[in-house]
Amino acid sequence: MDRADLKPAGEASALWRASDFPSRDAFAYDLTPAHVAALEKAVTVARASGKSMTDTTKADFPLGDAAYAIAAIGHEVTQGRGFVLARGFPADRLALDDMVWMYWGIGCHWGRAVSQSLRGDRLGHVLDASKGKPGARGYRSSQELHFHNDSDDIVGLLCLRQGKSGGDSLLLNALGIHDALLRENPAALALLYEGWRYDWNNQAPPGEPPITPYKVPVFSRAVDDQGRDKVSVVYLRGHITDAAKELTGGLSAADQAAIDALEEMMKRDTFRLEFRLAPGELILFNNYTTFHARTAFTDHDDPAQRRHLLRLWLQAWDRRPVHENVRRYYGADGMPAQERADQVYGGDTMEAVA
Repeated sequence: MDRADLKPAGEASALWRASDFPSRDAFAYDLTPAHVAALEKAVTVARASGKSMTDTTKADFPLGDAAYAIAAIGHEVTQGRGFVLARGFPADRLALDDMVWMYWGIGCHWGRAVSQSLRGDRLGHVLDASKGKPGARGYRSSQELHFHNDSDDIVGLLCLRQGKSGGDSLLLNALGIHDALLRENPAALALLYEGWRYDWNNQAPPGEPPITPYKVPVFSRAVDDQGRDKVSVVYLRGHITDAAKELTGGLSAADQAAIDALEEMMKRDTFRLEFRLAPGELILFNNYTTFHARTAFTDHDDPAQRRHLLRLWLQAWDRRPVHENVRRYYGADGMPAQERADQVYGGDTMEAVA
């Protein structure tokens, strides 16, 4: 993109700073006992329908007194600041299976769950199942996860148990980073708009080559059906650098400088929040306006007490318009299901958690 064409993100509601939130209370939505009772009733109704969980839709999961709260949370994520910490889920007293059903049912009201792994899981269990084996996906290990984006429109993480230490969640306002780069380093921002080809890391959809034949822009613009211009972000550094090594031996000096400028901006506290999810807390965020990361964690010795979160990737019912190459990269249904022996998936299905 030519520097002359660059302009601010312009989405005022989603341009937050860390200083806007003096405490967790400032970005939290607390469920009431009436909300929780309604959600528990919805689980009973949905399970009585005889449908499998993944066949359950929002029509099968009536929210009752919790309808306004769930709608308000979703609206804040897709049309407001881009994230909400929802508190008060009964993780301390409901069985795992009931919590899974509750989370799935609520998610149906925000969007359609897409596949998160090569096994096609639409609800992921975030825990360390690697047992020291190489090749584990990041969310199936205890390692640090650097700032990145997942799939699709909305990402949600519901905490069931904390680890012994660490495992803090980090959110970064991508639109704030965009405008800071526009002010301080427009040359880098222009290259980030151009984007790079991505290495699928042995997870290419059927019929796609190992490296995308198209560039995936880090920042991009698209216009919604009301004529509003929306900036979105997609960033997976390892996929970019791996593709560049394979294609040309590495990134050019200019490309490397642009990525370094982005990474340096990510280190600033201005647009970053860090917190540790407690049991019963859900962080729900807009994947196109928010980078996220996680610190490394140490688990409890007792496997029954290990850190455990539930994850959803959702295509929102009110989808954000995105660049055609972003839509192509994310595909129609998340990560295409395909069994592979070089991935660690023990306990990755909804039926087998341990």
